[in-house]
Amino acid sequence: MTYEEMTQTLMDIMPTLRSHESVQQLSNVTAGEFAALSYLAGEHNGATAGELTSAIHVGSSRTTAILQSMEKKGLLKRESDPDDGRRVLAFLTEKGAALEKTQRELAMNGLCNLLKYLGETDAESLLRILKRVLDYQNPEQG
Repeated sequence: MTYEEMTQTLMDIMPTLRSHESVQQLSNVTAGEFAALSYLAGEHNGATAGELTSAIHVGSSRTTAILQSMEKKGLLKRESDPDDGRRVLAFLTEKGAALEKTQRELAMNGLCNLLKYLGETDAESLLRILKRVLDYQNPEQG
């Protein structure tokens, strides 16, 4: 199979992969919202929009849209930074923290089932290859 044929096969597979049950477990929130929930649920609750933009690798206008959507859904609240009134900090609400936990568990279960289906050898190969893909996308890795 040529690289062009493999590329076409990969392009054909991607839409189906996105609709796979393990990926669809995240359907209650957008991918950007899930990334923001995950980031804020960690040690970053109270992050600025700029910090969130860097962490989830989207543009600042997309971050603004994500924050507005999450705020309307009651998943987060924004407050002025007490140390610098010009900055706004984003905090998860109880509802946001609960949703992050639920979505993470659903995603973990779905992906765990997928890895079990692949078997240990293929699952380890998948992870190794995905890490290489990330290395390829990281300009610092060369």
